[in-house]
Amino acid sequence: MRMKPLVKFQIAILLVLIALVVWRARVSPVTFDGVVAVSRIDDGSLIERHFRVEGGAVKTIVSATGAYETDERNAKPAAYLWILDRESGDVVWSMLGGEVKREKVFMNVSDTTWLEPGTYTALYTALGPTSSSVGGGSFLGLKPHWTNDTAPLGFSIAVASDSEGRISVIDGARASVDRKDGLLWDASDLENRDRKTFMFRAEDDVELSVRAQLEICDGECDAARIERLSDGRAVWTLTAADAAPAGGGRSNFRYSGDVDLAPGVYRAVAQTDAGHSLGRWRFNPPHNPYFWGMTLELGSGTVETIDPWGDREPVISLLRVGDDENRRARIEVSDTVVAFVAGMGEVWSSGSRYDYGWLERESSGERIWEMT
Repeated sequence: MRMKPLVKFQIAILLVLIALVVWRARVSPVTFDGVVAVSRIDDGSLIERHFRVEGGAVKTIVSATGAYETDERNAKPAAYLWILDRESGDVVWSMLGGEVKREKVFMNVSDTTWLEPGTYTALYTALGPTSSSVGGGSFLGLKPHWTNDTAPLGFSIAVASDSEGRISVIDGARASVDRKDGLLWDASDLENRDRKTFMFRAEDDVELSVRAQLEICDGECDAARIERLSDGRAVWTLTAADAAPAGGGRSNFRYSGDVDLAPGVYRAVAQTDAGHSLGRWRFNPPHNPYFWGMTLELGSGTVETIDPWGDREPVISLLRVGDDENRRARIEVSDTVVAFVAGMGEVWSSGSRYDYGWLERESSGERIWEMT
């Protein structure tokens, strides 16, 4: 009995599919050997290997295979290695910064670099340049894409014979995240949907050193700012125009600079959205993935930290207000004063208010401040 043409076509397609599956399954990973080495890195991974250089400088031999997103000439890097100095937060070596041998989607690097005594982390990202890159391959991998074959991805760091020192690997569980001492405020560990604030009073003219690293995009991403409490005006805001690319995805930005403040009361704010953040990167992270947020360091002048709920005994206190309760308190002043008001209630962005407070002038009933 003869087979129908349609059945023949279906069998041919099935054989092709089986051949593709067998071919993909037979691809063997490349083995990388060294003091620090990782072979076969899966897409969607961020690999961290911590190590310490001791006893003098070390000449390292670095071999790595990474990948571009596709085989197009202008394709963005999707998987690659770099080495971070944990004390300074600076990149001391990157496979994107040297001579790269390209083979279709793959990039191969073999290089040497000297490392001084200190603590380092080798980071290999395979998260892709965008949030859709990991799942962006074509059906059965018929079109060139970096996720079609991750078997060659990996790296090794070996010590050359003419090195003075040695490399000792640090257990990942014992590798601490470095924090700088002497900061006025540290909010550099923001996670998803995180928000931290810091209130302070500049007693005289103040210069602050501001450092920030967050995601900036056209829509609503992350934010960092310093605002004057008296009128809510932002005196400094993190913008892409003033920041520099932080490495990784194109929306990763970093800022480092000084901000001058006149005497007054201020609030620093750093916040993240529900996407790209510390420990939950949706695409390639910044070169220093251990800093996500904002820090303040006092350059000159005098600053007093303000804790509205615990610093001093308030002149007026209306706390623990119950359901359907209206509470009042009266204060009399004989001269112009600057009042610091801290309140917590239920106020919606739509303008609806259910639990809120206000200050009013008793003689006229004019509201001179209210929660909005």
